[in-house]
Amino acid sequence: MRRRLPPWRGIEAFEAVAAAGTVTGAAARLHLSESAVSRQIRAVEIDLGTPLLLRLPSGLVLTAAGADLLPVVVHALDSLESATERLRIHPRAPRLTVGCDPALAERWLIPLLAAAPPPRAVVVELTSLDMGSGRAVPHLRIAWQDVDEETPTSTSLLPDAFGPVHRPLAVEPTRPWAGITRIHARSWPDAWERWDRAAGGIADCRAGEVFMADLALAVRGAEVGLGRTIVPEALVRPELADGRLIAPSGFRPLGRRVGIVPSDNAIMPAALVPVCREFIAWLRLEA
Repeated sequence: MRRRLPPWRGIEAFEAVAAAGTVTGAAARLHLSESAVSRQIRAVEIDLGTPLLLRLPSGLVLTAAGADLLPVVVHALDSLESATERLRIHPRAPRLTVGCDPALAERWLIPLLAAAPPPRAVVVELTSLDMGSGRAVPHLRIAWQDVDEETPTSTSLLPDAFGPVHRPLAVEPTRPWAGITRIHARSWPDAWERWDRAAGGIADCRAGEVFMADLALAVRGAEVGLGRTIVPEALVRPELADGRLIAPSGFRPLGRRVGIVPSDNAIMPAALVPVCREFIAWLRLEA
């Protein structure tokens, strides 16, 4: 519901007249004409339905209503002035909203932000690429892109290096992939098909299949021993290093990279343009 408040300029004029004691003094303080000050105060009196000032030959005096209203107005204006002055002294950093694929955010971008913060005080707000549920439209989008779909405005961040990973087996079978469940990510439904073409392999008919909503869940399934999934090498380096996951077949290019692009629907304020450039440069350096 909209607040029912009297005209703002009239409230400011009323406080100025009460402080100066005259319309002339208030007009000088507000850089307005005396008639403008009088009109603004009159608008407040009409809105409230009662006079705030009495105009006597000896000068202006507050009415009972004016005396009741003045301390409230002074306190409100003092509080607003104090708050805005603090913001001027310590301005808030520009808020750059970045939409990111869940798996990329969880396994790459969030750890990157923690380990090597951007070079200037930038507030990065991570959001889903799903624009439903009233989410803010991101200024930048970090998402998977097919190599042949890259545009002049996109910037590649991670190498095109993918491969199947799984938890180490207690006893390696004769054929390392035989009978191991394939975990599919619905966000990239043809990942295994691309791998089979690139590796020259044939899908094992004895292997089971499990479908996950996104890559983050698919990788988690591989970690707990549910099966194997196709994943970019850059997202599982720590797990490969400490032995939680293994990649017996290595990694190959599958024609897919992570790209960062400006969102089509976001409004980019001028203050965010240099911040956006620095953020992209930082990502390319750290990636």
